[in-house]
Amino acid sequence: MGSLPRQVQDFFRNESVDGIWFYDPENHKQLWTTVPFLHCLGYTPSDFNGQVIHWEKMISPQDRQVFGEMLQQTVVQTTDKYETRNFRFVHKNGSLIDVYCKVHTVNNNSRLLGIIKRIKTESVCKTINGIPVDAIIQLISNFFILDGAFRFVNFLYKPDEATLAISVKDFLGKSFKEIGFPDLVCSAIIGALNEVTVTRQKQEVDFMLTINNVEQWFRLVATVWDPSRKDSHLICVVNNITQHQKDEFNKSKYFSALENSIDGVAFLSTEGFCTYVNANYAKMLGRDPEELVGKHWRMYLSKNEVRNFDRDIIPTLYATGSYLGTIQGLRKTGQLFPVSISLSVTPDLGIICILRDMSDLEAMQEKLNEKNRLLVQFSKEVPTATYLVEQNSSGEIGFTFESDDFRKKFPWLLNNQKHFDLALLIEYMHPEDLKILAEKTEESKLNQSLITLDARIKNENNAYHWYNIRAQPINQQDGSYKWFGTVEDITERKMAEAYLEPFRDKIFTYESKYESLLAASNLGGWEYDATNNELWCSREYFAMMGREKEYPARWACYQIREVWEDFLHPDDVEAAKKYFSAFLENLEGTYSQEFRLKHANGSWLWVSSRGKALRNEQTGKPTGLIIGTHIDITQTRALSDYLMESRKKLLTDNALLKAIIDSPQNIYILALDVDFRFIAFTKSYVAYSEKYLQKEAVVGMSFFDVLPGTVQEYVRTNCKKALKGEQFTTTYTIQSSDGRPHHFLNRYSPIVDEKGEIHGITLFSIDLSETSSPFFNENE
Repeated sequence: MGSLPRQVQDFFRNESVDGIWFYDPENHKQLWTTVPFLHCLGYTPSDFNGQVIHWEKMISPQDRQVFGEMLQQTVVQTTDKYETRNFRFVHKNGSLIDVYCKVHTVNNNSRLLGIIKRIKTESVCKTINGIPVDAIIQLISNFFILDGAFRFVNFLYKPDEATLAISVKDFLGKSFKEIGFPDLVCSAIIGALNEVTVTRQKQEVDFMLTINNVEQWFRLVATVWDPSRKDSHLICVVNNITQHQKDEFNKSKYFSALENSIDGVAFLSTEGFCTYVNANYAKMLGRDPEELVGKHWRMYLSKNEVRNFDRDIIPTLYATGSYLGTIQGLRKTGQLFPVSISLSVTPDLGIICILRDMSDLEAMQEKLNEKNRLLVQFSKEVPTATYLVEQNSSGEIGFTFESDDFRKKFPWLLNNQKHFDLALLIEYMHPEDLKILAEKTEESKLNQSLITLDARIKNENNAYHWYNIRAQPINQQDGSYKWFGTVEDITERKMAEAYLEPFRDKIFTYESKYESLLAASNLGGWEYDATNNELWCSREYFAMMGREKEYPARWACYQIREVWEDFLHPDDVEAAKKYFSAFLENLEGTYSQEFRLKHANGSWLWVSSRGKALRNEQTGKPTGLIIGTHIDITQTRALSDYLMESRKKLLTDNALLKAIIDSPQNIYILALDVDFRFIAFTKSYVAYSEKYLQKEAVVGMSFFDVLPGTVQEYVRTNCKKALKGEQFTTTYTIQSSDGRPHHFLNRYSPIVDEKGEIHGITLFSIDLSETSSPFFNENE
């Protein structure tokens, strides 16, 4: 941010401000104000939905016209002169506030900048006979005599009345109130004078007067003129102590800052005794401030440090005026600790001492050094070519570290000192790849992004080999950059890719069909490689858990712990991993289990995981690859749990239901979820579907995969109707595999929980083929 213009700096200089406002003639009815401005008048920004006010509503009706004229006159003036006037603003409580207002033009005289300062009317000194108040103060700054009623009697030193424009006669016989002092100030003065009269001792009283809109502090000193006489007059003098008050205020702020400093601060006398310590200084040494004040600094230093001070630190301090370094501090317990110390000499040859405890910093530095040592050792021993590249603030770039494996891979790129030579790399790298590397380097510096590139580099026989180059940037505060990276020879992989290129379209077609099938079926595909414990997962695998943004690839390889074990419900981890491990031991049959996985929104979804181990077509032995799918069965599981719970309650309450479900051979009871998949069914229905429909009913499969095609559309319409909450009875006839017609009476009902939510339907079906029923005739 640029500095303020000179005239604006002058405008604010030596002003104590209660609020600032800004005026734009284009919005001549409004003022933009600061928050303190509003607080001065008892308001907050919420009272105006911001900090813009209509000034006419905020100023006394008697002053509105004058304020408006001041705004207009100041805008058109072309000089740097300030406009200053007093106005009465309306407080939120309805009272009138006397305000001193100062205005100046800004933005090439097109806007106005103003300040307000509340006038403390209780301290305003009024003039007598039009005499300036500062002349009155100058007069009473000489010794003067008061009588027993505290009226002015005489002045010991007659001032030059011509230069003061004031007459001593105007004072004689008058009290402080009668010469214009405000009531509150007079009360304070009278109280002190009464104390002098009673005690016959000198008294002092401080008071504040507002003179020409400036607050000034004064001190009245009074004593008895002739102590031998009971009715003696008083001799007094008034001194201006404004600067003294400011100094005291600044001193209090200074000591407040010292007390709240995070560093330890102490003042030492010329002799080395402690005259002041803040709380953190004492806390650092494990002591109370009272234990240190008045004590010599040698008492809380070790003998070695005392010798160090006498021999080096103190001579350096008084020779240069300051000292900065580190020492060993001594706590009350006798513990030594590292301290950063700053010493400076004061004008009276005392010492200001500032301490900072470095214990935590040294511990952190030691941990950092240890990590650096481990990193270097790891880089040397890891079977991967690692390196560190640095670019200084001037743009010069070079290798500052190479692992042993790195040097072994590129011996022809080393210089005479056996370090990697950047010039040789530029010479041996393929020109096209060199250009790409330069572009990626600049992008990495700009975005702090990882550099990754497959590049061609010549070997000592001038034959190109392919290498995968990776480098992670580390931005330095001084404007330099570092990249820590690895290099991997991928020549064989590139050759394999080139060999497989002709088959890519065909492979892509197969993959597309496979992925389309998974997507259309809402299945999450996975392939597990038992040889390396890696899991290949489809996009749908993660979309099921709401994690497609974290894992956007169509297919990608992951560690099984990252994408399966870490997502398992804590109660399912042990059992799920044990079951999967058991399947891996023989890879026979179908792998199938259910468990819970964590959704990105924090909820848990039930998943049915099924898979099959692939086998070599020639040998029949497992290849170690397992292909499987995930199916979201959360709704089905919830409904199943609900039905099981309901079924338990029904069985408990009425044993007759079990007889209805399991005994009759011509009554079939089915429970279907919202997708019309089997949740449960009676034994009689299993027997019927196998015998007459030549189908096996399995929990989880579609109801319509069992029904003959002739009635599917009719039954589907009824199921949808039941899902909407209706209960009804229908009939239909099915031609069984033995050629006989089977007549059914069906009762459809929705499955509704306590909240009124529908989770599926129940179907009670009675085979009336063996009975005489009025619902059917022979021709139906």
